[in-house]
Amino acid sequence: MDCEIFMQFTRIVRAMIKTLRVRLYPNEEQQILLEKHFGACRLVSNHFLEASTKQYTESSSDRKKVLSAFDTMKMLMGLKREIIWLNEVNSQSLQHSLVELDRAFKSFFKHYNRNPNFRSKKGNQYFIVPFGFKAEGNKLLLPKFGEGIR
Repeated sequence: MDCEIFMQFTRIVRAMIKTLRVRLYPNEEQQILLEKHFGACRLVSNHFLEASTKQYTESSSDRKKVLSAFDTMKMLMGLKREIIWLNEVNSQSLQHSLVELDRAFKSFFKHYNRNPNFRSKKGNQYFIVPFGFKAEGNKLLLPKFGEGIR
């Protein structure tokens, strides 16, 4: 499977945001692990989007409520017990997709954005590694990947 993968790195340096975009050339094993990360973050995001939407529609009309990021992170541990392969991916990436979902709902309620949408397999595939990555030479070291990705 031929896939073009770009990674973006963002750092805040003295009130200035720096972003670096690099192209990766993963081997087949790394490609499979990247796809697992894409799929796991998409699955977690979609699962809790559905749960939050369901809670919102079923809550009383005078006090509408959705699941917070804290609530969904507590529920994530139960989901990881049900779906074993979620343990193969970086847990911080899964948690960050829940933080993004919470941010999307908050923007929706403040009337900045529309209702959050489900993440599609056909759209841009991404996952976020909040910390624990580093670049050594011409390789990128990510958690759960073992050897670096060129």
